[in-house]
Amino acid sequence: MAKLAIKSETCKQKRLFPLDLEEMIPKTHIVRVVDMVIDRLDISPILHTYKGGGRSTFNPRTMFKLLVYAYLCNIYSSRKIAQATVENIHFMWLSSMNAPDWRTVNYFREKRLKDGQCFKAKGNRRIEVNHELNYYKSQARELLLSEEGLMHRSKGPIEPEAVFGQIKANGAFRRMRLRGMKGVSLEFGLKAMAHNLQKMYRK
Repeated sequence: MAKLAIKSETCKQKRLFPLDLEEMIPKTHIVRVVDMVIDRLDISPILHTYKGGGRSTFNPRTMFKLLVYAYLCNIYSSRKIAQATVENIHFMWLSSMNAPDWRTVNYFREKRLKDGQCFKAKGNRRIEVNHELNYYKSQARELLLSEEGLMHRSKGPIEPEAVFGQIKANGAFRRMRLRGMKGVSLEFGLKAMAHNLQKMYRK
């Protein structure tokens, strides 16, 4: 009988060189897509919610990346997101090995993102009418009210249902964590962004 060959276990041995997370994550992994896309977003409204001073804080852009990737992975609990930053190599890479606790994750989602959706301008506001936009709106309205437009609109309720079904069933997204119209809009926006990034990645 041939001798059974078993791979050696070295988990308790010290390594001369530490593991490099950059090398462990494939170049085509979706976490890199999330990282690249959010690096290109303007997050100045979120930055306006920070006063500055005091001790150092977690990078707001990194926190945003963690939330979007967590929603993409169907992880919605702030405790589970915080746990993933110390157990999951993709979260660890995305956070640069910085591990925010669940309170920090929860505060960023409930406070920073909600307050950062918009901010009041200082001084008087000037409102300008875009006549070209109004022209295109009137054209779109005429097309929607035409026979062809009515036919396409009749199919409308069928198409979105599949997307909501995927988000609810496949994404295990069955309830909102945030309350109020602003909170619900924010959280569904996070899930929609994660859903669209996943679709883009699969194409």
